[in-house]
Amino acid sequence: MSHLYRLLAAVLLLLVTHTLFAQKTVKGKIIDAITKEPVSGASIHCSGGDCRCGCTTSASGEFEMACRNCKTLTVTYVGYQPQQLSVDADNRLVATDILVTHSARS
Repeated sequence: MSHLYRLLAAVLLLLVTHTLFAQKTVKGKIIDAITKEPVSGASIHCSGGDCRCGCTTSASGEFEMACRNCKTLTVTYVGYQPQQLSVDADNRLVATDILVTHSARS
């Protein structure tokens, strides 16, 4: 009987640990708002949760990263206005095709 309790406790601990450290994938595509062309090399940073991860977009403007409890993504690229995007509870973007606009020139 003692072995059964130990086994049950070990399985329960494993399940709780797996749930706590589970990561979900956030993905999308960054597109120029005027030309509708993909933006290659844009920086994507996760913030607002207990995750501090980031990545850059591919040549086709797409990105994908594993995040844990991400609340907000910030998109930055030279010559474009920074943009913040909301991420829902399931680590899904509200919009998967993100349009970025050029920053004003002085």
